[in-house]
Amino acid sequence: ITDASLSELEGHLKELNHLCEVICSVGDNEEARLAPMRDWMCVDLNFHMALLRAARNQSVIRALSEANVLTRMFSYRTDLPTVWRDSKFIVANYTVHSKLFEAIQQHDAKAAKRAMAIHMKRAEKNTLARFDWLEQERLAGSQRSNEFPDSLRQQVLEIERRNINRGETRPDSA
Repeated sequence: ITDASLSELEGHLKELNHLCEVICSVGDNEEARLAPMRDWMCVDLNFHMALLRAARNQSVIRALSEANVLTRMFSYRTDLPTVWRDSKFIVANYTVHSKLFEAIQQHDAKAAKRAMAIHMKRAEKNTLARFDWLEQERLAGSQRSNEFPDSLRQQVLEIERRNINRGETRPDSA
């Protein structure tokens, strides 16, 4: 990784730290959390895109850029609505990013790989929990379940069917 890339990552990490402090300082005031949470999401995306650029893997950059755009188009969050009310979640999220940066800064590929695996597992768990929550909301007739339109649900189901037909399985079915 270049010094310029490290500097960019460090800048994003400092922004995340600042936002973590702001979010934790407002307590349970959801209205006061909204703007810093949106900022968090933008800085988080910038942090990850800087990581990808540093890795110089154009195929992964393209794929993840498209996935992030789609996620942000169709979903404001990828986790349970209650977790962002919990300052411990924000602190833990920042800590994961910090450990990843420290490993990269020390040029420790094994530690960076472990830190990224932990981060990805955490993101996967949160995303799957969000989908489960949305389904429960849909079954209960809640308007919140309309976060994902039926047309998008159908597209996701079609993609899953194609993957199953090719012999691929969902991560949670392994």
